[in-house]
Amino acid sequence: MDKTQGVKLTPVAPSEVSKEWLADQGMTQALLYYWDHIEAYPYHAPSPREIEMEQLFEAYWFGETVAVHFYRLDHGWQVIWCTETGTEECLDERQFIQRMDDFGKTLCIRNYLEADEDGQFHVVYTRPLKLEANLGSSKGGE
Repeated sequence: MDKTQGVKLTPVAPSEVSKEWLADQGMTQALLYYWDHIEAYPYHAPSPREIEMEQLFEAYWFGETVAVHFYRLDHGWQVIWCTETGTEECLDERQFIQRMDDFGKTLCIRNYLEADEDGQFHVVYTRPLKLEANLGSSKGGE
């Protein structure tokens, strides 16, 4: 599909994404966006076959160097598999996740950058990198 600086994006059939496939790719974490709530899994994420897909509108399963992104279109699900090809032009960020039942989760995201003709860098793709559970603090402290 697309290969930008540092990342390769490949379409995948939704039926190919099983718990075994996710584990083989190193994807053990997930963010599931339902119509009425968000679920975050820093460990032992369920597979698409184990969740209510009809209530879901977007989801990410991810690991340190890979991610799979499900998103809903009018005609069904689109699934993109992201594999990292290098980190030389990346910017990582940490974002605190609010409104979770167990406060204290931090989402690390990776932005892949590309220079334009003037040498200005801009973000060409963003994906979840790591979901951290900050145990021991209900307010996200150190």
